[in-house]
Amino acid sequence: MGDASCANRPSQPPLVHLSDRAVTSGAGQGRDAMNALIEKSGGRAGSGVSARTTILVSAPSASGKPSSKAVKAAELGVEVLTPEAFAELVADHLT
Repeated sequence: MGDASCANRPSQPPLVHLSDRAVTSGAGQGRDAMNALIEKSGGRAGSGVSARTTILVSAPSASGKPSSKAVKAAELGVEVLTPEAFAELVADHLT
């Protein structure tokens, strides 16, 4: 969803549309740091998954079970990325 259109706009941050809204879940690199990365890359950080969410950044849980946000994201067809995959997606735009 979010990454396909981003690849064609190398001179702009990857999350530049007003509809680009990313939500974080789990500990991973830390929620505050991940939200800052989302905003620095041109997106809007959100706290809950909804139909307006473009990407869910979610670290795998220790139990192996998906979080409630990941379940809702799957139901809505929202792309789910690990913190590492999201950082890789936006890395070229943050250097």
